[in-house]
Amino acid sequence: MREVVLDTHESGLRALLSITRGDDTEVVACTAQEGVGLAARTGVPLYATAEALADTGEPTDDDGHDRLH
Repeated sequence: MREVVLDTHESGLRALLSITRGDDTEVVACTAQEGVGLAARTGVPLYATAEALADTGEPTDDDGHDRLH
């Protein structure tokens, strides 16, 4: 695995995994949680698109945290 990118999808966040085999690169989608876990366990870079980090405009939660997607 080369990298994990968090991106938006019609149902919310998702992770795109770039898997390299020789000269070929394949992109596989999974849940954002799975992607973050894989990046943490394997040590590959974790990126996010601007859309994935966009503020939803909703108020903060009870603990004062801003909501992302």
